[in-house]
Amino acid sequence: MNCILLSDYYYPSVKSGAIIMRDLAIELLSQGHNVTILTFVDNQNVLFTDSIENGIRVIRVHTPTRSYGRLGRFWAEYS
Repeated sequence: MNCILLSDYYYPSVKSGAIIMRDLAIELLSQGHNVTILTFVDNQNVLFTDSIENGIRVIRVHTPTRSYGRLGRFWAEYS
């Protein structure tokens, strides 16, 4: 089965969500699935990168810096 996982953060980020998504991707891969991660980064100069990391396809899309404070985060989560 082909699986695509969408995540705000992914390895090498040390945030807990990034680690959980990596573990999930590795487990799906070990069960024989094709896994693609689509994640967002703010520290690259190109619009997107596409690479294979440990058998997992990782697409990183450039987005602006996501520092919008508590009120902005509340609004983003609420809507």
